Amino acid sequence: MRNILANQKVRMLLALTFLSLIAIASFSNPLEALARLILILAVTLTSEYALSFYRKAITGKPISAIITAEVLFLISNPDSSIFQIFLAIVIAVTINHYLKPLGRHIFNPAAAGLFIASFFGLKLTWWGLLPGVIFSTLTILLAGSVTIYTLRQEKIIAPFIATVLGMTLFVTRNAYLTFTQFLIGGFWFFSLVMLPEETSSPIFSKNKVLYGITVAIFSFMIPKVGLTTEPLLTSLLIGNFLFWYLEAKRSMKEKKLAAKLPLASKLLPSE
Repeated sequence: MRNILANQKVRMLLALTFLSLIAIASFSNPLEALARLILILAVTLTSEYALSFYRKAITGKPISAIITAEVLFLISNPDSSIFQIFLAIVIAVTINHYLKPLGRHIFNPAAAGLFIASFFGLKLTWWGLLPGVIFSTLTILLAGSVTIYTLRQEKIIAPFIATVLGMTLFVTRNAYLTFTQFLIGGFWFFSLVMLPEETSSPIFSKNKVLYGITVAIFSFMIPKVGLTTEPLLTSLLIGNFLFWYLEAKRSMKEKKLAAKLPLASKLLPSE
């Protein structure tokens, strides 16, 4: 049991399951919300196993698929049509399988699925992430214990939060309004779950800091330039792509240099 709980994916799964159950209990019709979660889980797992079978890929424990399903459940509006949420699921699972050149995801699969489905009417209301001190504290303790304590992603999270805090205070000139930013459950969920997701966030330490700052800046810029897409998810996907490209370019340079070293050593005069 201790070994299982030491697995960061298992711990994140438990954290999201607990948050999902709180969201269900707080919904006006808990049975309807529970049925929706079960449906989303069933479709996500079916899609995951179907694609794995088609690609003849080995699917281990379906923890990643369940995590994706619970993220979609908490962010997509409960009134959205089944077609819209199914579309988000299929896109997320497909991206998870296919869109990872050089062995790493370009985009956060769940964020990409939600973002693309939003063009087909899916509403992204972050409904399941309740406002207030209690829920925000629970999100920090549950999700933060994984991304900060286990994954050591504080180099992404801290610059993002600091930049959001500084820019909010600068724009509003209102300390109280800035403080209320930190009582929004969706803000903490994004900061601790979506942003530092390890398969689509940078590897190198310097890039982690710049990534957090970049996503924070874009989250402020997107509404200012007139874009109507969800600002947090849009800024996340922009950051995903920019830093995937930078790190892919760096990795390719290092591989070329490593390939030249054996040749260079052969050209050196022997003693």
